[in-house]
Amino acid sequence: MSGSPFRYLSSGLSRWNRRRKRFFKSLKLQRRFLRSIRPRDASSEAQVAQALAMLRPEAIDTRLVRIGPDHDGGYLVPDDLDAISALFSPGVSQEIGFDRAMAARGIECFLADASVEAPPNLPSNIHFRSNFIGPQDRPPFITLQDWVEQSAPGQSDLLLQMDIEGAEYDVFVDLSEQLLARFRIIVLELHDLHRLAEPAWRERFMATVSKLNAQHLLCHLHPNNYAEHFRFRGRTVPTVVELTYLRKDRAGRTGTTAQQPHPLDRPNEARNPDIPHSPFWDAR
Repeated sequence: MSGSPFRYLSSGLSRWNRRRKRFFKSLKLQRRFLRSIRPRDASSEAQVAQALAMLRPEAIDTRLVRIGPDHDGGYLVPDDLDAISALFSPGVSQEIGFDRAMAARGIECFLADASVEAPPNLPSNIHFRSNFIGPQDRPPFITLQDWVEQSAPGQSDLLLQMDIEGAEYDVFVDLSEQLLARFRIIVLELHDLHRLAEPAWRERFMATVSKLNAQHLLCHLHPNNYAEHFRFRGRTVPTVVELTYLRKDRAGRTGTTAQQPHPLDRPNEARNPDIPHSPFWDAR
């Protein structure tokens, strides 16, 4: 019968089990992170703090709007979408509400992922190709540079929305500054922040974020609660973050830190507790 106490008990136990599993996963991550730091010299912590400081989101004078669904697959972007000619969206999941919303605005949308079939019932201005995006053109991979040049040649402004499960660092290594400048807005998921204590991995991370920060301003950050988090200098650090960048020539800078959390933020997974918003970039 509807409202059965057994149903509510089962639901409660399921939530408790999810939280218990996440707690132990986070604990394991924390131990791995600390093991990476302890054997090294005292400057290791300072270097991790320096890397995290690169993710300080700055408030801009353009309002942010939410595009796509309320939970996973929805993103906050600056309300500065006029005259963007195309969206490039590597990494395709079952939820493509963001892409469909952009297509409804008349923006040509290009999707790429070799691990899934083309989503059904795509409108005529959403184009799917079965490729991974990587640092070299070697099937099933294609570089972001070649993909854009084949699909949207010219100088028009573009939008990039990338969620490729950790491969994002390889994509930005050899990306030309000229192509990067065409992306007015970049929505990017960065993975594996718990590896910042590993010098080689931290170097990759800092090279990627430095390249982004050169021409773009980080204007929004959201922890993804599908993943775990760890503690560093009293701050909660998510292992996966969603970032929104706006090209600096479009950004009216305020010099202040962006509001955290933003009123339009929603947890990626509604069944999981949200990761506490913590100014980990100011990890003094």
